[in-house]
Amino acid sequence: MKEKNAIILGIIKHIETSPPPNYGSWCIGLTCDLPASYAAWGQPAGLFFWDADSLDDAKAIESFCVQTKGMHSLSDSPIDAGEPVRICIHPRS
Repeated sequence: MKEKNAIILGIIKHIETSPPPNYGSWCIGLTCDLPASYAAWGQPAGLFFWDADSLDDAKAIESFCVQTKGMHSLSDSPIDAGEPVRICIHPRS
């Protein structure tokens, strides 16, 4: 697992080096069940994810990306506080 700032930098680098390099063209969401969320999100191409250190970190990262960078929030799957949380991004289709 990576610390919060390293994940934010990873998201920034990934988006800025991938087409489209516009934050508003990307979605972000949280999940504890990647296969179920992938299906619920419509099996998006280009899905990329990071494991968060905690649910609080994951929520803070998602909030930063939506409020500061202008990314679109995905509907989050149910989050179990006892399970590892993944932060997922993909280009909007």
